[in-house]
Amino acid sequence: MHPYLSISGDKTVLFVSDLHIDSNGREETEKIKRVIEAVNPDFIFIAGDLFNIAFGWMRSAEYDNFGFINYLEKWSKSGERRVIWLEGNHEFGLKYLKDTIDVVEKELILNLGSRKIYLAHGDLINRSDIKYQIFRFLTKNRVSVFAARFIPHRLLFMLASIIIDKNLTADCNDLPERTREFAKDCFKKGFDIVILGHTHKADVYIEDKHCYYNIGNFMEHKDYLVYKNEKFSADRYI
Repeated sequence: MHPYLSISGDKTVLFVSDLHIDSNGREETEKIKRVIEAVNPDFIFIAGDLFNIAFGWMRSAEYDNFGFINYLEKWSKSGERRVIWLEGNHEFGLKYLKDTIDVVEKELILNLGSRKIYLAHGDLINRSDIKYQIFRFLTKNRVSVFAARFIPHRLLFMLASIIIDKNLTADCNDLPERTREFAKDCFKKGFDIVILGHTHKADVYIEDKHCYYNIGNFMEHKDYLVYKNEKFSADRYI
């Protein structure tokens, strides 16, 4: 059963994806903070790959050199605000995070006002990518995640870096076509809007009263999506 969340239509919501923060990510973290403070959202949805590599059972300081997790914690504690982090393909075991950030492992059904929304990172769309399906099964099942907690941290990061360098991640070569087809299937199932990340390519597709948004990526293009005054707008930090 997919996690479910309902939000009043008069709220302001920020959607951001694929920051891929690493040891050189100070500039990105400062810019996303400026976006958050400018938008002043009631809810922030991080649609996966906030970090280039992250393990939820580690202290945030071990993968967050710039205190961004602490920033989000303090932000969410000020007023009735909330941060929801969907696990991407570069993140593992986020359910072990013990802080004020809510975590979704795969996908979320979101009722935003009168709109029914499907929200996910997007790495699971290509079911025919057997290499990635095997990779995900081996790295994200409960046994593997539990066992990884006992691997020395430096070795674990090294292994994760090797896996990423070998491109054992989901294939994006024929997107956005595949993501649009996925969105059409969601429309047939009763969803009004589909929101994804992962492809690093911002995209908008409209079909009658339905709409698909790919948030794009904040790492390179500083893309983000805002819902305010009951309307969506795809924006870019300049």
